Amino acid sequence: MTEIKSNQIKSNQIKSNQIKSNQIKSNQIKSNQIKSNQIKLIM
Repeated sequence: MTEIKSNQIKSNQIKSNQIKSNQIKSNQIKSNQIKSNQIKLIM
């Protein structure tokens, strides 16, 4: 039982890390789009 719980916790941590990674990537993409828009405005 303890091994199963341990594996579930690890799995949840991995999922959590993937979600955080995806959110960071999403934020970076948004930031890049904003920068791109600002450059267009300057041009």
